[in-house]
Amino acid sequence: MEPKRKIYDVVDPPTFSLGNERTVVATQLPHVVVSTVRLTIDHGFGTPLWFETMVFPHDGNDITWGALDSDRYTTEEQARIGHDVIVERWRSRPATTPVWEDE
Repeated sequence: MEPKRKIYDVVDPPTFSLGNERTVVATQLPHVVVSTVRLTIDHGFGTPLWFETMVFPHDGNDITWGALDSDRYTTEEQARIGHDVIVERWRSRPATTPVWEDE
């Protein structure tokens, strides 16, 4: 099954919701939503981090806003590549297991 995928332009001003102007790309898999957004402030300490990918569980209708996985990036290009890596990681992974529990 091919995931639902939307690609968005990065535009200011930012607001918080899935699929808004800050969203770079979002992919819905059967059990999770993978969302990559432009952050409103630099989250880096030394290296600038302006983009973030997060994974949220969903049951087909509702998204639970507790992240299961995340990563941050300096550039939009890195964020798009990182998004695709995380989508592949979560294609067959159970939505109830945060990635850090594997470590």
